[in-house]
Amino acid sequence: MGVSLYCVGGFVRDLILGVDNFDIDLVVEGDGEQLANLLAEKYGGKARIHERFGTAMVVLPDGFKLDIATARTEYYEFPAALPTVEKSSIREDLYRRDFTINTLAICLNKDRFGDILDHFGGQKDIEEKIIRILYNFSFVEDPTRIMRAIRFETRYGFTIEPDTLRFAKDAINRRLLGQLSYKRILQELTLILNEDDPIPALQRMVEIGVWQYILPEVNLAEISLTKLKRAPVLTAWYKERYLIVDVKMWLIYIMLILSKLDKESVDNVIERYHFDKYAQKALEETFLVPDIVALLKNNINISTSEIDKMLTNWTREGLIYLLLFVTNEDAYNNLVTYLDRKEKIEVKTTGYDLKALGIKPGPIYREILDLLYQYKLDGKINTIADEIDFVKNWLKENNQ
Repeated sequence: MGVSLYCVGGFVRDLILGVDNFDIDLVVEGDGEQLANLLAEKYGGKARIHERFGTAMVVLPDGFKLDIATARTEYYEFPAALPTVEKSSIREDLYRRDFTINTLAICLNKDRFGDILDHFGGQKDIEEKIIRILYNFSFVEDPTRIMRAIRFETRYGFTIEPDTLRFAKDAINRRLLGQLSYKRILQELTLILNEDDPIPALQRMVEIGVWQYILPEVNLAEISLTKLKRAPVLTAWYKERYLIVDVKMWLIYIMLILSKLDKESVDNVIERYHFDKYAQKALEETFLVPDIVALLKNNINISTSEIDKMLTNWTREGLIYLLLFVTNEDAYNNLVTYLDRKEKIEVKTTGYDLKALGIKPGPIYREILDLLYQYKLDGKINTIADEIDFVKNWLKENNQ
């Protein structure tokens, strides 16, 4: 194509740091859309084009994704606005980045392959473990960069450079975070809460005054540090034990962070941040936890099917949250036994089997299958033969 192509941003930063990063961002001094289409054609992938922003994504046959952008500059019509984008050079493209550590680029052209572009001292700041903005008005143009600075600082054990911290505090004092949409704040907060250990970032947000624009009704000092630290450990155990990948770690942290608020306050947070229905359900489950914890503690001989009646259709995040609050050993073991059995239990009897026993189709099918499930949970029946015998006995006892 006769254009210059660069790998940029976080991938280059993490390559230098020796940190795994599989998010490949490419920048073209030319036509990014054309390159995306050619790559997709050559490797049998699919190109998704976003003309407005001059960006594209190529999804390769094995699912691997490449983000491709046309080198661009951007300007902000007013503080905290979304940027207006125009085509530009690689240097201008790198200048619009948030911090110097993210301004590095590696050339991918054959004659310059592996050459590093470092126009803004990014390598030096990586070596000195410093987070530095590129220009004084960076936080004014995009106040979410303050939250990103904290995320990178705590992730890598870096330090926000003194002038950068001063500009951040100035933007906070000018209430620029208050001009952001809650959608953008939630995006940045979610990224922080998905870090391996978000606690230092949360504490840093309180320290420099960011937290008051996120959840001012929550005093983080009142939230159990033990539970916050135990949450990722318990989540890792849950995912490994039940072979589950999709657990929203950020949501579990949100549930813990809001755990001291009453329902009206939580409802206000849900409305403010426009949480989706799944997150709303998980947050609503938190209000059932105290009664369930007490019931499990006071009823050590509770059956597995009784626990199931309380927890049917709970979110995974809700179940993990519940586990965090069960401190009685017997109650905890009963809950884990339920979770173990729930993952393995499968009712083998089908509607065809019930029909073969002379039962007319209708709501009674669901009633019988639910009973079979409960009895299997309690270990009272095990095989398909047990299930059929149970159904026959149930029909006799109920004059069916």
